[in-house]
Amino acid sequence: NETDARPFVLNPIVGMYDDLKNQLHKTLTVPFTNRGNAIIYGASGSGKLEFLNQMSVSIMERHMPQEIQIYAPP
Repeated sequence: NETDARPFVLNPIVGMYDDLKNQLHKTLTVPFTNRGNAIIYGASGSGKLEFLNQMSVSIMERHMPQEIQIYAPP
């Protein structure tokens, strides 16, 4: 039944950040559903691969294989 289907939301968790003003730790996400694509860039050794790994794991934990496709070139 299509009325029972939950909407597809792609908003992977990629880490935590400090909200210093309110003295809180908050979840950092990448809102692909609302914002679209993202570019990840940085110098060698800056953590791009770790970021992509965390984002991929978060997506795989929250979605069924039929919902996602992740391609990682060699």
